[in-house]
Amino acid sequence: MELLNGSFITIFQGVMLFIIAKIILNMKYAAKDLLYILLIILSGSICYYFFNRFALFIVILAAIFYFYKKVKLYSFLTIIGSILILYLSSMASLLMFLLFDIRSFNIIIVNLVYVLIFASVSIVCSLFLRYLIKILRQSYLSTNKIYITIVALFLFFTFIILFSFMPSSIDKSSTFKLVIVVYVAFILAIVILVIVISISVLREMRYKRQMQEIDHYYKYTLRIEKINNDMRKFRHDYINILLSMSEYIRDDDMPGLKSYFD
Repeated sequence: MELLNGSFITIFQGVMLFIIAKIILNMKYAAKDLLYILLIILSGSICYYFFNRFALFIVILAAIFYFYKKVKLYSFLTIIGSILILYLSSMASLLMFLLFDIRSFNIIIVNLVYVLIFASVSIVCSLFLRYLIKILRQSYLSTNKIYITIVALFLFFTFIILFSFMPSSIDKSSTFKLVIVVYVAFILAIVILVIVISISVLREMRYKRQMQEIDHYYKYTLRIEKINNDMRKFRHDYINILLSMSEYIRDDDMPGLKSYFD
């Protein structure tokens, strides 16, 4: 698979990183944005020849800095999610190569098939992640910075684990298939775990919010009831005052009326 490790694949994956982020955030790039993105991709491609795969961290930092100015805290979550989608797409593409032995084809066909599989998997995963983020933004969790930070850090450490334990070279095709299957299963398990935890946290927050609303409604009801009681007491006293006044007036007892008010 050495032919897939050249500058073409490096630039292609850099472009896909920002396409995935664009789909996830459902945003549009201006001309100035495209120039900045092109600068990041070219810088990452150059750094690749000096730092090998560690150049990915330079691209990640530059991308996070770029998106932070646009979406703030969601930038970290978006880029790490995009990187994991890149990993998943790359693994899926390589698995297809091994299963159908496409490596024996012409290099142009090989690269074309790789691009199609990689892009298809990336777009599908990006749309799915955009749907999840859309649900997240409609919930109480969208304003919870602690939750967003924890999820982003969790995904970041997941990426570090994948990056650290990714073998640089594998001789046997069967072993490589096993590694790809394990990595894909691991990424999917992490995604499912984050979704399940998010749903549980959302339900817990919704339950606490409902309990607070019930408690506030109960206290409000008590205040209204107290006001009604005070109004009834006032009404009763007011009627008694009017009755007493009417009796004094009917008897033409002005001194008694004056003494009643004094």
